[in-house]
Amino acid sequence: MSNGALHAREREDLSLHVERCAERYEAVSVEIGALRAQTRRIETAIWGIVAVLLALGAGGAQVLPVLRALAQGAGP
Repeated sequence: MSNGALHAREREDLSLHVERCAERYEAVSVEIGALRAQTRRIETAIWGIVAVLLALGAGGAQVLPVLRALAQGAGP
């Protein structure tokens, strides 16, 4: 294989690699967007639960442990 043909093959391989990386990047970006949306829905649900607890007469002393437990469950 000549030098020119070898370089052409390397450019083609690199081009395909870049294309695949771009596709993966797009897929990951879409997934991150979906996870962020899901996180917002979960946060909204948590605040809804807190609002219900407060409406049912739970005071800060009862609500705070619930929030702490939720935070611990969402940790790494």
